[in-house]
Amino acid sequence: MSSEAVASPSGASNGLRWAYGMLLLEALELAVVGEVAFFDRTSRGGFGAVELYFTLVAATLVGQVIGIALVLKGRYRAGGTVQIVASAMHVLKGEGLIGVIGGMRARAYGRVSDGL
Repeated sequence: MSSEAVASPSGASNGLRWAYGMLLLEALELAVVGEVAFFDRTSRGGFGAVELYFTLVAATLVGQVIGIALVLKGRYRAGGTVQIVASAMHVLKGEGLIGVIGGMRARAYGRVSDGL
């Protein structure tokens, strides 16, 4: 058994810490983009690139919450997959790697707990 597949004291995957870190980063990014999209702009030209990006970040935040909820319910492989997909958009910026690592650890924990 590798160190990646060891449960934390709470019984959840140790990838959950990574997922919470990614969730925090996404929440901060959503707050900053929301500030720019809805309060700092002087012109209201409709739904533009900033609003689209805000919507995408909000969707990835919801995906992280769903992934974390699945992991907490013991659905490690499904939750890990959701976390990886939700973090994929952020990988090019660097912080998405945190969510991908968390998802990979959750999936690895699921394989070990399933006896694979």
